[in-house]
Amino acid sequence: MGNLKIDKLTKRFGGLVAIDSLDFEVEEGQVYGLIGPNGAGKSTVFNCVSGFYQLDAGEITFDNNRLTTLKSHEIIRKGIARTFQNVELFKNMTILENLMVGQHINFKTGLFRHALRTKKVRLEEDEARAKASATLELLGIGGIENTYYASHPYGVQKKVEMARALVSNPKLLLLDEPAAGMNPQETKEIAELIKWLNEEKGITVLLVEHDMSLVMGICDQITVINFGKKIAEGTPREIQNNPVVIEAYLGKEEANA
Repeated sequence: MGNLKIDKLTKRFGGLVAIDSLDFEVEEGQVYGLIGPNGAGKSTVFNCVSGFYQLDAGEITFDNNRLTTLKSHEIIRKGIARTFQNVELFKNMTILENLMVGQHINFKTGLFRHALRTKKVRLEEDEARAKASATLELLGIGGIENTYYASHPYGVQKKVEMARALVSNPKLLLLDEPAAGMNPQETKEIAELIKWLNEEKGITVLLVEHDMSLVMGICDQITVINFGKKIAEGTPREIQNNPVVIEAYLGKEEANA
């Protein structure tokens, strides 16, 4: 089963405990939300899952594989891809080249064959180009392969970054604030896209997002953290009515009011 299980995850930075013995499980086929106030530790969780940070304690498993000791590229090969809070694309590469980079883990030919530009290498690159173009079409932004991402609106840039994650054939997609900086129409489009990827393409999604209308509208289950600790877990309706969550977002005095 392609479940992501976070078990007693702890991450420290010096004397600061960023994540404190966190537990939750994302089941295969879910859209799962990880939310909390600014500085709660959400992106740190993503960085631990994707191998950017080493854990101080705890365990992360996916599809019965321990991720704790794996490097980032090895985790991608296990079927996990991610996006970032800010668009993290190579500025001096075209969109097509960025998406080709996103597929490097799927290349079977070695460095020597690439240097010689063998027939097998050329065939592999043609397939990667075709997949990049098809993925952009899938996201409704086809025809921009040979342009640079900075020349496009922010909403398109975010879709390009999502496309780069999708070309690696993920089973689980980690979306770090996919609607950040978007206008209401762009946010609606990204929400519909996430649901479509989940329902039609069978991709499990774990997302961090501050736009609560998006989270409540598309998530099956939500975990809420504050100061690195889990304070609530449940369905969107349960989370919306949880007084501990309301207090964490609004403060005690406003929550009581």
